[in-house]
Amino acid sequence: MEGIDSESVLILLELRQLKYFVKVAELEHFGQAAEELHVVQPALSRQVKQLEEELGVDLFERLPRGVRLTAAGKMLLDRARQLLADTDRAVAATRQAAQGKTGFVRIGFADGATFSGHLPSIIGKFRKRSPLVELELLPASSLNQADLLLTKSIDIGFAYWLPKTRTNIAYQQINHERILLAMAKSNELSARKTLRLSDLHDRPFIWFKRSSSPMYFDLIASECSKARLTLNVVQ
Repeated sequence: MEGIDSESVLILLELRQLKYFVKVAELEHFGQAAEELHVVQPALSRQVKQLEEELGVDLFERLPRGVRLTAAGKMLLDRARQLLADTDRAVAATRQAAQGKTGFVRIGFADGATFSGHLPSIIGKFRKRSPLVELELLPASSLNQADLLLTKSIDIGFAYWLPKTRTNIAYQQINHERILLAMAKSNELSARKTLRLSDLHDRPFIWFKRSSSPMYFDLIASECSKARLTLNVVQ
């Protein structure tokens, strides 16, 4: 296309004209192209002729039976195919974004949230349903996740609980977990089918520091206090 800046001209052309042009070029026949595009031949011919006039070149050699691309037409064909493919991808990406199938999601999670298998299962199902969404996993305590949500540092969090003061955070319960008492098989209490907190008076405990999980620590400490159990932490 001598004397024509094809990059800038393509931007000005109607996509419909390019679509018609590509189909005629592929079939080398106006009638067959019109049939496949489900348009009347005069309208198709008029659109292609208008395209030639806008570019100032002949794109086809008109033959007794069909047409043949000119040198200018061959150059335009490659660019037109590329532009139409890019447009189709852009439309598909836009629709996927509107449906939540593309984008970026930051997920906070407490370390223990992976133990039950619920979190890996949920993430696995989400990846299958929305493979184009990029996920970033950020380990954080339940308490820290509340702050991260409010500052929009994460989009969603998997936590054990949230502070009662954070009423502006919506949540959905997905699982129940039990707190278990671990002991050696040689301990006489291990033979019992049921235990109460009151049965654990004066028993030595291996425990964790409150600073590692304040909310979890306070939850257990509160239940022990109700049962009038003072934990004898030896380690």
